[in-house]
Amino acid sequence: MIRFADKRILLECLRPDLAGLGSKVAIGAAWTFTNVGLRIVLTIASTAILARLLTPEDFGLIAMSALVTEFAALLGNIGIGGILIQRKALRRLDMDTAFWITMAIDTALCLLVLVASFIAAAIFETPQVQTIIAVSSLSFILAGLSTVHLALLSRTMRFREDFVVQAGSLIVRLTASIVLAVSGFGVWSLVFAALIGQATTLLLACAIVPFVPRLRFNRRLLSAYARTSGSYLGGGIVNYLMSNLDYMIVGRRFGPEALGYYQTAFSLPEELRNRLSAPLQRVLFPAYSRLQDDLSAMQYGVLKSLRLLSAITIPLGVGLAAVSDGLVQVLYGNQWLPVIPLLEILAIGGAARSIFSLTANIFYATDNPHLAFKISLAMLPVTIVALVTGSQWGLTGVAWAMLAVQFLSAISAHLALRLVELSLLDFLKQLFPATTASALMFAALRALPDELLSAPPLVSLLLEVMIGATLYALALAFIAPPLFREFREIARRIVGRRSPPEGPGSPLR
Repeated sequence: MIRFADKRILLECLRPDLAGLGSKVAIGAAWTFTNVGLRIVLTIASTAILARLLTPEDFGLIAMSALVTEFAALLGNIGIGGILIQRKALRRLDMDTAFWITMAIDTALCLLVLVASFIAAAIFETPQVQTIIAVSSLSFILAGLSTVHLALLSRTMRFREDFVVQAGSLIVRLTASIVLAVSGFGVWSLVFAALIGQATTLLLACAIVPFVPRLRFNRRLLSAYARTSGSYLGGGIVNYLMSNLDYMIVGRRFGPEALGYYQTAFSLPEELRNRLSAPLQRVLFPAYSRLQDDLSAMQYGVLKSLRLLSAITIPLGVGLAAVSDGLVQVLYGNQWLPVIPLLEILAIGGAARSIFSLTANIFYATDNPHLAFKISLAMLPVTIVALVTGSQWGLTGVAWAMLAVQFLSAISAHLALRLVELSLLDFLKQLFPATTASALMFAALRALPDELLSAPPLVSLLLEVMIGATLYALALAFIAPPLFREFREIARRIVGRRSPPEGPGSPLR
């Protein structure tokens, strides 16, 4: 049962309790993957509807405007939420100071984005982008108002309440986008729906977390935040550039329609990260932060997280690539056929991005965000050269360049693992079962005879999915049966049954 305005949330923020941490992680994983399932189903369904109501150019315009608004959102956060989660000791004054810092920055960014909207329109030579960005700037104020509330939910590991906030805002946003698109609002249906969803997040977060900022501010805390936030912000800016350079190049060189195709191909595998890896990180980051002084527990948690996540994300990415032809036809229709060759490449990159991004938690949980920033900064020129070179071969060349960059992230993973005295070999061992089983599944799907898939597109797609899922499950059961036992242990914990210890001396039990 959800308790609204529960003051115990604030008390637990001030006095964290390590008791039952393993159960909290297991329950958090359950709520997270429930949220994942809901988001995937609703997002795919709404995308299929919107793809038939809107045009590739509409999606391209949103992708262009997002290059500005997402960058501003990154600047507005500056890691304040992560700092509130990571700190061992937290005072009410810390929360108040964090709130006013966030609001001051987000208000300034709202005004800055209004100016940047004119520059973006000139760069892309698309005047409509200016108005879209200007209206979207209101989202920064809404996001700033909820930053501290959401961070306190994560710090106290209240994942059920977080599910209510995330799922509620998603349902409202997707419903609004479809209703507006049917009503003929075109590209503005996506713009207005995003604002409505952000407002819903704010209302739900404030209803659950009874945090009301007091009119006080600690300048000494500001300097402490600035020192830590500098690395968060620097790393975030570089990661933003690395993640969006492909959009910038495609939008500038090939125009909004081509960007619409590329963005659509990228967004499906991106669901792997946004709907699986990123939500799981919200579970693991506070857990790792509480265990930062216990090396063996941290090692055990990192390896287990990689093992379980890879068993889900790798086959999904490889499976998307294998069934891309039928998937695009069924979800989007024939006007989106240029997406198919791009999806075949970017789906593999999405799986790699999900896995490698999980190791980023180690930098922040061990209070080493400066290392993450330095690594990202070193990778930036490599990414630029790869994408500019790849663009000489059109959209497909850009997609191949993005795939190559994702696998270079193994360098960052190696350095993160060293912080907890693990090696890249330990990392690869966790990925081996899922990678091998997924490769066998891919080969089998591509070898299916054409006669078997001669049914209508929807029937053929469902057949391919069922065959692929069955083959993957059988291969994984043969290659790594312990993985199934781990999933069963998690299930027992979720339903409250006792299970044997998970590892030697592990406080995650």
